[in-house]
Amino acid sequence: MATYVPRLTKDGSKRWQARVRLDGFEPQSKTFRTKTDAKHWAQDIETRLIKGEAVTTSDQRRITLEDVIDRYIKYLPRKKNNKSSKQLIERLGYWKKKLGNVALLNVTTDMVVKYRDILDDGKRSGSTVNRYLGALSTCLSHCKNEWRDYGLKENPVFGVSRLPEPKGRTRFLTTSEREKLLAACKAEHQELYEFVVLALTCGARSGELHNIRWIHVNFDNQNIKLEDTKNGETRFVPLVGEAFELLKTKQSNATSHYVFAEMRVGRRSRDAFAKALVVAKIEDFRFHDLRHTAASYLAMSGATLSELSEILGHKTLAMVKRYSHFTQEHNVQLAKKMAKSIGL
Repeated sequence: MATYVPRLTKDGSKRWQARVRLDGFEPQSKTFRTKTDAKHWAQDIETRLIKGEAVTTSDQRRITLEDVIDRYIKYLPRKKNNKSSKQLIERLGYWKKKLGNVALLNVTTDMVVKYRDILDDGKRSGSTVNRYLGALSTCLSHCKNEWRDYGLKENPVFGVSRLPEPKGRTRFLTTSEREKLLAACKAEHQELYEFVVLALTCGARSGELHNIRWIHVNFDNQNIKLEDTKNGETRFVPLVGEAFELLKTKQSNATSHYVFAEMRVGRRSRDAFAKALVVAKIEDFRFHDLRHTAASYLAMSGATLSELSEILGHKTLAMVKRYSHFTQEHNVQLAKKMAKSIGL
């Protein structure tokens, strides 16, 4: 049943507050300029409640985007310490600053577009801007799916266009470059050589290699457990060939819990690697390109995209599609071998 109560504003003008109370439902109220508008609203609310349709409550209207972002960040206790989650929290901080005081249910696609365009100031890449959009979208999708009492029916970020992104970098070492680089690394520092050999073998990131401890190395199963990964998930990478032999020998003289204790000191690994690149006369190459090199070698050896994704720790195949031409070449060779074996 609905009731209508006259109200006076501070400037003396008259307003009408409609109040809807039905057994089994939370009371609803809203103020209008005219009693006619109030009646129309009340009738609509009563009809929707009787039909079992969702109705925005007064509590829901008080929830701001800042409330949602703060709750979402608290939801990530297990992931707060990894790099990926720190970046996510930093990006959510941007939206909190720009739209935090806006009621959640009032956040529109146009608002998100406005602040996306401010991010697109020429100083950030399209990829970076898209990561900011992705952070907000992830947060609001979680709210929509998990916190239904907040009343969010649609994610306003879904309607926002992403910016063009450059193709993923695929710089990798040729056979000649690899031989020169390894020789330069060995001459520079034995642990640098071991560090680079393992990177080339398993495709791990620099930070992941720095954090490997001996308890993570399993010589029996020939793998290494990576716990502090970029996406916060544990994965296992292969320990084979020369990398296996180097670490096996290294373990017998180990004095630290960390496998690469010396490379963890300051900028030692970065500076030593940069020096080795100069000695080897290799240009346009950075340490992360060892990861691309490992992936390229694996693809050329016949690894599928799903296998590459598992070894490299990518959550989707999209990130490894840059190596698809290598796997395609391998598939052609397989087909030729099969055709020859059956006389076709």
